[in-house]
Amino acid sequence: SEGEVLSLEELLYGLMLNSGNDAAEVLATNFNGGREAFIKAMNDKAKSLGLSDTSFTNPTGLEGDGSQYTTTYDLLVISRFALYNFPLFAKIVSTFSYNIAQTDTHQAYFLENETNLLTSYPGVRGIKTGYTPEAGLCLVTYFDYSGHQIMGVLLGSENRRQEMKDLLDYSLKSVGITPPLMAFTNSIFSIPSNCLSATSLKCIGRTLLVSTLPPCSNARLLRSSLLSFIPRPP
Repeated sequence: SEGEVLSLEELLYGLMLNSGNDAAEVLATNFNGGREAFIKAMNDKAKSLGLSDTSFTNPTGLEGDGSQYTTTYDLLVISRFALYNFPLFAKIVSTFSYNIAQTDTHQAYFLENETNLLTSYPGVRGIKTGYTPEAGLCLVTYFDYSGHQIMGVLLGSENRRQEMKDLLDYSLKSVGITPPLMAFTNSIFSIPSNCLSATSLKCIGRTLLVSTLPPCSNARLLRSSLLSFIPRPP
């Protein structure tokens, strides 16, 4: 509400767990130089990361302020940078629910991430959901399981929770690992796993990009998804 005062950490929880556009605007307004300087800093950071297909025109990602866009690959690079360089970011995005207690400067808030797979797919550690009418349902997921660190990015999804589960299952099967939920199911019901082979794998440095999906996935998902096996930083 207008006039409330929250800490930077509290605003970040509101931003990442509940997609708080108000939190994004407050962070931008309080940036050194103000909102426009914040937007410029966003674009400068994208360029410094070597990203040529991302442009920000506001702090929230909402449409209506000019030419604003990004890609699955650019989101993967941005997410990886934030995850490995800011421990507080990694802590926040791996949090399912968070209580902000009432103080003299603000009311109480209960924040919950209801769409990501933090509590339903073992190994998921974040990162963020998103939605606009133009972009559709979006999801960036970080997954750490059986010695593999994987990021999946979905844009324009029709069922982001299930489609991300399909992506994560597929990524593990492509390197010969039984997905955690399938392993649990098989141990109880003895259902054989349906192994899928990757049909298009490309190595870029130490990163393995999976550019195709299981045959059951729809064409829209094929055009708007990306998986990456990411190495831990040295």
